[in-house]
Amino acid sequence: MTKLNVQKRDVNGSLNHLRSEGLTAGVCYGSGFENTPVSFNEADFRKVYREAGTSSVITLGGDLENEQCFIHDMQVHVTSGDVLHVDFKIVAVGEKTEVAVPIETEGEAPAVTSHKGLLRVAHNEINVEAIPSEIPSEFLVDISGLKEVGDSIKVSDLKLPKGVVVLDDHNMTLVTISSLQEDDKESSGPTMEEVLANPTEDADTEEK
Repeated sequence: MTKLNVQKRDVNGSLNHLRSEGLTAGVCYGSGFENTPVSFNEADFRKVYREAGTSSVITLGGDLENEQCFIHDMQVHVTSGDVLHVDFKIVAVGEKTEVAVPIETEGEAPAVTSHKGLLRVAHNEINVEAIPSEIPSEFLVDISGLKEVGDSIKVSDLKLPKGVVVLDDHNMTLVTISSLQEDDKESSGPTMEEVLANPTEDADTEEK
C-alpha cells in the first residue's frame, strides 16, 4: 500500500516558510469532499510518485487518515525541478473515477529492428473510468506485430480489464511505425519521472 502523510494547511501561511521546512503545498478535493489545503514532505511525495504515478491509489495519513486519492495534477519549477503544488483527487471506496493511465510498450517491432521505420508513440496515456481497485497501473502494448511502415496499434486493440471503460476515441492511434525519412529532430523533453528523479533538469511546469 502506497501511503503519504499530509497535514491540513493554513492558506494564509507563507509558502516560502513551508518550502524552508522541506514541505510542499497541495489541495485535496473530490465529489462530496470539501476542498482541503494540505502540506506534505516533498521527499516523501517523490517516493510516492515513483511508486504510484497518477493511476494508482494513494492512501493518506496524518490529518486525512485513510482517505484514498489519486495524484491528479502537479506543478513543478521549470528549472529547479522543485514540486510546487499537487492536486489530490479524493475517491470513495467503490466510486467510479476518471484517471489517465500510462501506456508502456513491450517487445521489439520488426519494422524497427530491420531498419524499415521508426517507432512513434502518439499517446503516452489514455483516459479511463473505473472503480479505483480495478484501474491498472499501466497498459502494456505489445509492438512485436509492427512489421511495416504504417502499421499501428489503436485503443481498440487494447485488452481491457473487467470494469474498465476507455473514455478516449477507440480509433485513436497509440503507437505507429513511421518512415525513416520523417524528421526526427524534435525532442519531447524529460518526463515527469525524470524530473522528480533529477530535479536540476528542465521540465514542463505541470503534468496532466
